[in-house]
Amino acid sequence: MRSPQATVDGQSGAGSLWLVQRGADLADTLNNSAGDQMVSPGAIAKAAVAGSTLTLQASNDITVNSAIAVDGALKLVAGNRLTLNAGITSQATGTAIELAGQAFNNNAGANALATPNGRWLVWSANPAGDTRGGLAYDFKQYNASYGSSTVAGAGNGFLYSLAPTLTAQLVGNVTKPYDGTTAATLAAGNYAVSGTIDGDTVALHTPTTGHYDTPGVGTGKTVTSSGLGITSAENGGKPVYGYQIAQASGAVGTIEPVAPIPGPDTSANPGPRYDVAWSLMVPAEKRAVPEERADANLLQVEAGGMRLPVGMEAIY
Repeated sequence: MRSPQATVDGQSGAGSLWLVQRGADLADTLNNSAGDQMVSPGAIAKAAVAGSTLTLQASNDITVNSAIAVDGALKLVAGNRLTLNAGITSQATGTAIELAGQAFNNNAGANALATPNGRWLVWSANPAGDTRGGLAYDFKQYNASYGSSTVAGAGNGFLYSLAPTLTAQLVGNVTKPYDGTTAATLAAGNYAVSGTIDGDTVALHTPTTGHYDTPGVGTGKTVTSSGLGITSAENGGKPVYGYQIAQASGAVGTIEPVAPIPGPDTSANPGPRYDVAWSLMVPAEKRAVPEERADANLLQVEAGGMRLPVGMEAIY
């Protein structure tokens, strides 16, 4: 109904109108009326015959105060709150009852919606603003908009436009010795996740790989996971769809310096000897050689150190 408010067989405020007429005219009259409207269950039953789908819309609230029983499918679409003070039964197959609004209140108990040959769906904005009243569902779905989203579950379900996003963080310490890469190794204990709602439980795929922000040595480095995802979500054994999650990160990284590897011990094998001209190393006035020798001008440089030219050890 495009009217501000609709009441099924109950009391409403000033300006309300009883509409008990031929079923063929009901939907057209209600959906093109203004002001509060009051509708009898009998009028709805005459309009929602077997094999048909009756859709009633209101720009404000829809309240059901007396029980409704129809053979066809029934859709009630409220612009604001949809309240059940009495139950609805449909004999249709498929989606037999579909209720939509910004909020849902069930004051009619666990049997408020009966669909022996099909299923019921309730679309709302946020479970925190609803009263399910004991209605048992087969699935829940978030990030779902009435009229445009595909229903993910089978059976009776509650669907919400709210799109909850899990917050994932890396905790603890992720440490490795310097190896010149940004590769990080993670463990299940490095993940902390929050953000579930309505008593849901979410199982995660926690990858063992991630990456540091830079390959350099340091502490407090940002580490980010690679491939974090949701394995499943459930509530009381019933599947839950629509949770979202971003990759986890945190300043938990440490890359430690690596000590240089000692060289081989050359004391037993000093290695090759290099002869350097002594005249290039010592001023001319200190080049006096006691005796003329062919190798007197050679400074011997070996792996173990330097030796003065032959015969010069006592002078220098």
